[in-house]
Amino acid sequence: MLEQLAGLLPADATITISGSTDALGTDERNVVLERERAAVTRSFIQSVSGDKFEFEAAVSDKRLDEQTPQGRFLSRSIRIQVSR
Repeated sequence: MLEQLAGLLPADATITISGSTDALGTDERNVVLERERAAVTRSFIQSVSGDKFEFEAAVSDKRLDEQTPQGRFLSRSIRIQVSR
């Protein structure tokens, strides 16, 4: 999906990537995981698109309802925002 996204976006777009975690780990560990998720995503997009985009990092504090395993699963994600 990321490769398809990179192919559809116009050159010179700015991509903001935020990693997200569930609330089960410590705050310190979750910050590391959020950054790792965002960095891996950025690295992959750059590997398929070269220098086509500008990248920004962001922090996401939006979590879904974590009362269920599904909510915790969905909170372990990345969010991508595109702007020009």
